[in-house]
Amino acid sequence: MPVPAEYVRSLHAYELRILLALERLMRRYQWVPLEVLRPATGFSESELSYRLGRLMAMDMVRYEKVPYEGYALVFNGYDTLALHTLTRRGTIQALGTLIGVGKESEVCEAMGLGPVALKFHRVGQRSFQSARLKRGYMPEATHCQHIGEDGVRRLKDPPPRRLGAAPD
Repeated sequence: MPVPAEYVRSLHAYELRILLALERLMRRYQWVPLEVLRPATGFSESELSYRLGRLMAMDMVRYEKVPYEGYALVFNGYDTLALHTLTRRGTIQALGTLIGVGKESEVCEAMGLGPVALKFHRVGQRSFQSARLKRGYMPEATHCQHIGEDGVRRLKDPPPRRLGAAPD
């Protein structure tokens, strides 16, 4: 299930700043160390710890001690950033019910200027690990390959349509 809308609404601006910093830093780190995250956000250690604790409680960020102590964005964190951007642009105003769940994605209805469908990609999250071998668009293995695959997959999807619109 995608991230609950209450979580997106209740996020503080500081927590969004942390999610954006994690997204940017995960291009270089598998697990972003606290020593790198602190200067990237500009927060004190106590403020950063408090905000990271809230984000972990909402299942948007994961913490790992092995191979080194660090934080990583998970699917709910990426979904939150996407939903925040879509609401800020005025594309959607309300998130509806779950329409369907497949091997690669989850689809929810939403309300924008009219009814729209939001597709949350989940390649690599479930037992769908063979996608990389069967799909030519998948990048070579990296430290956060499932997240990169989702971005590549989004580019291959057909353009969005209004709900109820006839297919081309």
